[in-house]
Amino acid sequence: MQEIVDIANEFYLINDIDINAKKSELIIINPTVEKQEQNIELGRDRSIVQATNDEIRYLGVWFSNKPSRRRWMQRLSTIVNEFCNTV
Repeated sequence: MQEIVDIANEFYLINDIDINAKKSELIIINPTVEKQEQNIELGRDRSIVQATNDEIRYLGVWFSNKPSRRRWMQRLSTIVNEFCNTV
């Protein structure tokens, strides 16, 4: 994984693109490495981005490393209730 990120970092460097690693998040699905090794170095300053078990919201879509039907149903129920209360 780090090799792929290094290629992306090289592309960013060549094209003068800055990546804010502090705003980056990492989800690992079906990990094969130990928890302390679940990270990547990102950006010019080689900031370490640690894997998370929390849900991540990206462009209005929620992502998680574990499927949880109950969590999705709770989120959907909250959205519907907020909409109904607004109307």
